[in-house]
Amino acid sequence: MQNLIKKLNLMFLICAVLSLLEYISIFVFHKLGFTPNVTGDDLRNMGLIFFILSVTSGIALPIIFRTLLHGKLIANKRIKLSEYLRYNIYLFILAYISVVFSSVNYFLAAPPLYLYGSVLAALWGIYGVMPGKKRISTETKYYRVNIN
Repeated sequence: MQNLIKKLNLMFLICAVLSLLEYISIFVFHKLGFTPNVTGDDLRNMGLIFFILSVTSGIALPIIFRTLLHGKLIANKRIKLSEYLRYNIYLFILAYISVVFSSVNYFLAAPPLYLYGSVLAALWGIYGVMPGKKRISTETKYYRVNIN
């Protein structure tokens, strides 16, 4: 169990550090004056597209992945440790992809609704993969993960 917790904590740390570096680098780009020349309807449309992509990858797809894992549990009565780790890796990837989409909105200086909505979706995605000891033990019991 401790080995699983260490692996998930390491994956979370990598995801969180990459996310912070991405937002910091875009902040620095804005301070240095590197901003795109997108305005008006193009900016609004691009902001909406990246908002939808951020919500999809940060909220909707993790729900679908959890449903698929639950379907495997019903079919097999147990989940292998490798499947559980792969499931968590996919969730970390989705959370990071959500951060990428929201950071594009930040870089574009999209309208506030799309920018803040995409940042909230990215934060929700990262929060959803946060590996708490209680969450991991509950999930491994619920999904009957073979930890051997």
